[in-house]
Amino acid sequence: MQDEPTLSRVLLGLGSPEYMSSPEGLMSALAWRGDSLRAEKSAVGLIYEGKTTRSPRRTVIETRPAREADSQHLARALRDSGLSIDLDSLRDDWILPEAIFNSVRGARAKASKARTVAPMTPGLARLQNPVGMVNKNNPAPYGRIIEMMFLYGSPSQEETPRPLARDRWLQSTADQLRGNSLLAAIDSLSIAVLNDRLRDTGIEVVKSSGEQPLTEPPAQVQSAETPYKWFNHAWTLLTREDWRKALSPRVWTDWLLTVLRMAFSMGFLWEMRYYGSIGHWILGGSNDRLEQFLDGTIPLIPWVDSSTPNSQRNVHPIIRDVVRQGIAVREFLRDQQGNHGDELLTDAVSIIRSNAQSMSELESLFVDIRQNDARGAKTMYESIFYSLRERESSDGGQDYYALIRKMSNRTAVISPGVEWIALMASIACGNPGGEANLRELNAQLNQVGLHPPVHDLIHLLEIAGLANGSADADEGVRIQSAY
Repeated sequence: MQDEPTLSRVLLGLGSPEYMSSPEGLMSALAWRGDSLRAEKSAVGLIYEGKTTRSPRRTVIETRPAREADSQHLARALRDSGLSIDLDSLRDDWILPEAIFNSVRGARAKASKARTVAPMTPGLARLQNPVGMVNKNNPAPYGRIIEMMFLYGSPSQEETPRPLARDRWLQSTADQLRGNSLLAAIDSLSIAVLNDRLRDTGIEVVKSSGEQPLTEPPAQVQSAETPYKWFNHAWTLLTREDWRKALSPRVWTDWLLTVLRMAFSMGFLWEMRYYGSIGHWILGGSNDRLEQFLDGTIPLIPWVDSSTPNSQRNVHPIIRDVVRQGIAVREFLRDQQGNHGDELLTDAVSIIRSNAQSMSELESLFVDIRQNDARGAKTMYESIFYSLRERESSDGGQDYYALIRKMSNRTAVISPGVEWIALMASIACGNPGGEANLRELNAQLNQVGLHPPVHDLIHLLEIAGLANGSADADEGVRIQSAY
């Protein structure tokens, strides 16, 4: 095996995820990475719209600007943007402010009591944080997870230290604010409002401590075709100046959120398939399946022809079983690391194969997958499945950026939204106004872990108005960028 690691370097360092009901929270986690909020003996959560609550263990603060408290901040921010605004008129007539604050609202997840803000600027992104959005004192380290996946997809010859996803986004938004005075005013207002809320409640912003540092991926992972590579490419592409200028701030942000959503879900699904492939290799004797998986020739989830009955297209049990198996094999490998962690992987595998008890234990993990209820499997499954599935909104809004559609409580199929395919096609085109062919789009989707039927893909492109040429040409069909 090329660039063979030791057994101790086989496991990835991504950590354990939790489902974030709103992808806006992933961007906010990036914006808050490196900082945290401190209050005496309690965690501090931020939400854009919702109920401010206080308890001995957690304080949750609503950050949406209010008429009485924030009129002065708003007037100053708007004047700085070049608009002539009278403070008294703002206090008397709140129509313009309401329009501004409503324009940056995100969705309200069906099960959530809070509404998000669209994180179009760093200031807006910091009006909410994972503690408030997940409603948990110690949520998963989303920011670190995202940066790890971005690092795992970095070109191996890239400069050191390698650019962070957060830094690319901050630089791109800084350039955007210099050319958009109204958005700059909203960002300035957001920062001022947040500072007031924190000061009024005696909360400090402090540097985070205790978070694990970023670690390099195993060599065979970095050289593989993975969703991490797609994430690094797509994020780097969309934070370029030409794409930022080609899209409205809201659409640009929605595209970035979709990239985060796909990277987060497919990145963890890839990790689960990776461990399962290692387990099959140990049991089966040949590493062909593992090599095929690393080459990207095995899909992470099957994209079955849309003309097939939904019962045969159902990805719900497939994702669940992949996660159960992956978690179980991961725990098996962790146990083996105690004795064989310093051995090269092939040597460690030979040792494991020579131990009848170890082989029997591993084999049992594949006999009845549904019995594998290892700790963390349910949380991992929910993080992957619900991030891919269309988001259910309490206000009835449609999620056009989802990959999977719910058909019933037990059935969900791959049925991408029109904005999802527009994003994927545009990334394949490379530049605003650019073109690509079906083969190039397929290569990108394969990297994500998807192998769509050709006619399904052409049909989706036609619905989005992005396909040119005869469907008979198959992979020669020309694709246009959505912008």
